[in-house]
Amino acid sequence: MIQILINKRMWLFTRLFTCLFIGSFAFVLMCYSQPVFAYQSYLIKNVQILSFSQGKFLAPTNVLVTDGKIKAIQDNISQRDAVEIDGTGQYLIPGFTEMHAHVPPHEISAADVQDLFFLYNAYGITTIRGMLGHPSHLELREQLANNQIDGPRLITSGPSFNGNTVTSKAQAISMVETQKEQGYDFIKIHPGLSTQAFQAMASTATKQQFPFAGHVSASVGVIASINAGQASVDHLDGVMEELAQRSGYQFSGDTGFFGAALVAGIDEKQIEPLAAELAQTSVAMVPTETLMYGFLSWQNAAVSAQKDVIKLMPENVVAQWQETRTSMQQSDWYSTANIQKLLKIRRTFIQAFVEHHGIVLIGSDAPQVFNVPGDSLHEEMHLMKQAGMTPMQVLYAATLGPAKYFNKEQEFGEIAVGRSADMILLKKNPLNDITYTRSIAGVMTRGNWLSERVIEGTLKEIKQKNQERVKQ
Repeated sequence: MIQILINKRMWLFTRLFTCLFIGSFAFVLMCYSQPVFAYQSYLIKNVQILSFSQGKFLAPTNVLVTDGKIKAIQDNISQRDAVEIDGTGQYLIPGFTEMHAHVPPHEISAADVQDLFFLYNAYGITTIRGMLGHPSHLELREQLANNQIDGPRLITSGPSFNGNTVTSKAQAISMVETQKEQGYDFIKIHPGLSTQAFQAMASTATKQQFPFAGHVSASVGVIASINAGQASVDHLDGVMEELAQRSGYQFSGDTGFFGAALVAGIDEKQIEPLAAELAQTSVAMVPTETLMYGFLSWQNAAVSAQKDVIKLMPENVVAQWQETRTSMQQSDWYSTANIQKLLKIRRTFIQAFVEHHGIVLIGSDAPQVFNVPGDSLHEEMHLMKQAGMTPMQVLYAATLGPAKYFNKEQEFGEIAVGRSADMILLKKNPLNDITYTRSIAGVMTRGNWLSERVIEGTLKEIKQKNQERVKQ
């Protein structure tokens, strides 16, 4: 019974993404002009740069960008052909990485894909980890890397391993070998794998140095998944189940959305020991708290749909989001008190995990129910601050932390000479208030500059086109 429910949850996620991409962007998002400056050189003058090693913003200096790379950081720079950007009184931080993003499959036109990518870039996201891979994403990854199209750097999984796609050890081994040969960056785990299939996948992937990440299968559990080498656990999947088991809670049947039906049986004294244990491993937690609020909030879905940022999404997508939220609220295990306790347990776990020096990386799961690409990452950062992380820890978890996770810290994640020019110019200091990550004066992705004026104008155009579509 539990296996059927797990497969149902995997089907729900897949159905939502398929409907979002194929049923919406292909017909609603229009082909906006994507005004990205084509100059090769930029000089950002008199700007304060975030230093993780010193834990602060440094004294104002200049940053020279040439051919998409940071060429120099010094007080006196002269570059005749450089486009000058005044950074006086402003703050320069590395571009964000969205650690749980979704990219459309090949059925979507190139123009529509670029519209989605613009939303990521507009909010400062310069790298995304694609968590629902498709063969078309391999070509897309190269097009982005070569600046043939505008958008964030793409690090992509292959098609997911789950209870429907992998039904035997032999099939698990074959899929690992095939995806490795095809050139995907990592393996995405969805629910429903048998213990035997998971172990075969994990063993083969480890031998091939092929990371695997994502969900936790109920038959395996979060401890065994991490011990087998799972690189990241997303959504805190399996944590509620492990806490319930350690609390001596006997459960069967529907465990709810990521264990939401289990909270009544959880002894909160078990949270800190489990968090401490997991923090001693190399696993990265990608909590996606915005996903929990999107699906499970007690707010009326129609009220959530009225938020201004939701206008960036097509009407039929928003209608589906409302339907999903309402359906969740009608579940047998759902009550406002139950969800509030669930969220409290999750916050407590995150705080304890961080206090014990566990690795947390920022991902929101977008696009997803009431998670608008780009905007939702800022919401996630705010929620991580509420869970006990400092602004510096949050910024690290959204920039250099992900780069180190991918072993690409010499490529991006930090403002340093030789790194990719992935940067965000902020009008306010985010170390004073993490919500100041929204005070964007401009975004640079691989050396391509988007000014605040261009960002605001294009976002306004997207909203207007979606509203006009509603009237038709």
